[in-house]
Amino acid sequence: MQPNSDRQESVERYGDVPVAVDVRLGRRSVSIRRLAELAPGSILRMNRAVGERLEIFANGTLLGHGEVIVAGEAVRVRIAKWGGPR
Repeated sequence: MQPNSDRQESVERYGDVPVAVDVRLGRRSVSIRRLAELAPGSILRMNRAVGERLEIFANGTLLGHGEVIVAGEAVRVRIAKWGGPR
């Protein structure tokens, strides 16, 4: 675990480096046949229930969980639990 001063120095040095953030709605295995059958309007059931928290990843590392909120026409994620790298 990095001491606080080392962490702050790292943020100062690398704080503007872009990081890919992904929010995972769910995961599901399907057959190639099922994938080939998909078309616009098809529904693919996911493994999460409505209201269940989503997983938030940065560069493939799980950092926290959130929930979907809708603000006008925009979809956003409210952070519910954050346990990012310390």
